[in-house]
Amino acid sequence: MPKLRYAKTEIDVLRTSCFKDSVTFLIGREANVSRAEAVSTHPWLHCVVHGYWNPESPLDSAIYLADGPLTLRQVTQLSLSRTAGFAFLSACHTARATVHLPDEALHMAAGLQVAGFRGVLGTTWGMADMDGPELARGFYDGLGGELSAERAAEALSASLELLRGKGVPMHRWGAFVHYGV
Repeated sequence: MPKLRYAKTEIDVLRTSCFKDSVTFLIGREANVSRAEAVSTHPWLHCVVHGYWNPESPLDSAIYLADGPLTLRQVTQLSLSRTAGFAFLSACHTARATVHLPDEALHMAAGLQVAGFRGVLGTTWGMADMDGPELARGFYDGLGGELSAERAAEALSASLELLRGKGVPMHRWGAFVHYGV
């Protein structure tokens, strides 16, 4: 997959946030499919990865980690504890529905909810890599110092308002959606 030019900048947003002491960073080769089960020990997930949508076989949609794809099929088999709070998917097509099943949510964001996350931020189409850091900064600032899944929808709304205020066109900020609490 092509390099995500703004991934390091987005990760730096987390490294300098008030949440930095509660973050475990898996970067580069550390972020691999075999470590996906580690998600079960953390209440919050923030992924800066490539996403792939498979309209013919939605369960084969995936996010790409260092050693390959983590498919929707694999995600739905994760057994997360009751502490799974929120997943922030900074990746393309993670909440994209299929025209074959327009009334059903069969995408990565829904799969993470099935696995146990109470809320998920995803994208309904491709996102611009350059928007990830600003979206993350606005989102985490909007949480007001507390990692709270219950405040995530408000935080996303505030973050999108910031992008809009900077003149980011709707086709870029409109891709981000919130599911869950």
